[in-house]
Amino acid sequence: MKKNQDSTSPGRGKWNKILLIMKLKIMLVVISCLPMSATAYSQNSKVSMHVENASLEEIIWDLQKKTDFVFMYGTREIDHVRGLNVDVQDKTVQEILTLCLKGTGLSSSLSGNTVIIRRELVPQEPRLVRGTVKDEKGIPLPGVSVQVKGTLTGSSSDVKGEFVIS
Repeated sequence: MKKNQDSTSPGRGKWNKILLIMKLKIMLVVISCLPMSATAYSQNSKVSMHVENASLEEIIWDLQKKTDFVFMYGTREIDHVRGLNVDVQDKTVQEILTLCLKGTGLSSSLSGNTVIIRRELVPQEPRLVRGTVKDEKGIPLPGVSVQVKGTLTGSSSDVKGEFVIS
């Protein structure tokens, strides 16, 4: 008669499953840490460059060849940036781009191994729009909803038919 192994060591299979799950979790943690170290390295990589009278697009292509970065930009936005002279030794991509984009109205930002070049956002001062809502006879209309077309910005007219939208 054969002995049932499960009866001699109850729970042995359970422990094997737990150990297997723990090994898999540790392996996943180690594997997930590898790309982070590569990304951190690429952001701190140093580049040397010497170009004269170049366009921004030429500099971007040169940086793209020398690094692992991918550049995203609008061709029309960078087309006017020409005549750049860059002579740098052991500088990061962000430092080189800051030098090239100075005074152009463009800015760059890093996200992983992607460099995004876009127009600088200029904060605008809020404007006040004032008005009066009247009917065909010129009588002010109170309680009328006034809304900027295509937005959720709006207001209601007061007792005198006047409204203010900022």
